Amino acid sequence: MEMIISKNILVMGKMTEAVERLENLMYELMEE
Repeated sequence: MEMIISKNILVMGKMTEAVERLENLMYELMEE
């Protein structure tokens, strides 16, 4: 069980990273 939970946390961390990158890209596009 602990392994699955830690994996889920890693996946969630990667997803939040991807979302932040997408938001940064959107802001850059809006500024231009």
